[in-house]
Amino acid sequence: MTRLFAPIVLAFLTSTAYAAHPLVTDDTGTQGAGNNQAELSFDRAQSGKGANKSHENALAFTYTRGLNDRLDLFVGGVRLDLRDPSANGGKRVKGEADSALGLKWRYAEREGLSLGLKLTSNFATGDADRGLGAGRATQSLLHMTQLQTKSGDFLINVGFTNNGSTADERRTLWNASVAWLMPVREDVRFALDIGASQQASRNSSKHPAYALVGLIWAVTEQLDLDIGYKHGLNDQEADQQLGVGLTVRW
Repeated sequence: MTRLFAPIVLAFLTSTAYAAHPLVTDDTGTQGAGNNQAELSFDRAQSGKGANKSHENALAFTYTRGLNDRLDLFVGGVRLDLRDPSANGGKRVKGEADSALGLKWRYAEREGLSLGLKLTSNFATGDADRGLGAGRATQSLLHMTQLQTKSGDFLINVGFTNNGSTADERRTLWNASVAWLMPVREDVRFALDIGASQQASRNSSKHPAYALVGLIWAVTEQLDLDIGYKHGLNDQEADQQLGVGLTVRW
C-alpha cells in the first residue's frame, strides 16, 4: 500500500470507519428497534508537495438497522478516487473499495456511562492490485466507552483487527482513540478526536496518528449535516483530510 492509501482506506476497512462522521471514534448509541439510519460522506485527503503530491477522494455510504433497542446491524461501502505518483504508474485509479457488514451492541449503561462492542467483517470486494482493497477478508472488534456529562460526551475506543496472514504485514493490529463532543448550542456540537493505530507493515514501528476537529449540525431530529478536518500527526497519516457528511434517520 502507498503512504496515502494505507492509513485512510484501512480506516474504512475497520470498525472505526463506521463511526458518526466526521469522527473516527464511535459512540455507544444505537438506532432502536425497527429504526433506520443512512449516512453518506465525502472525504478528500492529500499528502506531499509538487510532483510528489498524492490525493484520495472517498465517497462512503453506511446503512444501519436497529434490531432491538441495544443492537444494530450495519452494512457499508466506499468508492475511491486515487492518484499517487508512486503507485499505478502515477495514473488515476477509480473504483469500489472493500465493503463491510457488522453488529453494534450497547451491553451496559448506568447514570450517563455506557459500554458497547462492535464486530465488523470486511470483505475483499475491492481490486487490491489497483490499490482499492486489502486483497483479503479481515475482522475487527471494537470496545466503546461513552460518558455523558453536562459539558458534553467523552468517548474512548480500543480495538483490534485480524489483518490476515501475510509475509510483510502484521496479523493483529490495534487501534485506540478518544473524542470529546461539546454542545456549542442546542443544535450544534463541536468534535475533537485524537487517535492512533498500529502500523501494518512489519518493516516499520511508526504508528499512524491523527487529530481531528469538526462540527455536527442537527438540522432536524431526522437530519444531521457535518464537516471535519483531520491532520496527520506523523508521516504515516495523510497530511490533511477534509470531509463533509449527511445523516438521515427514519
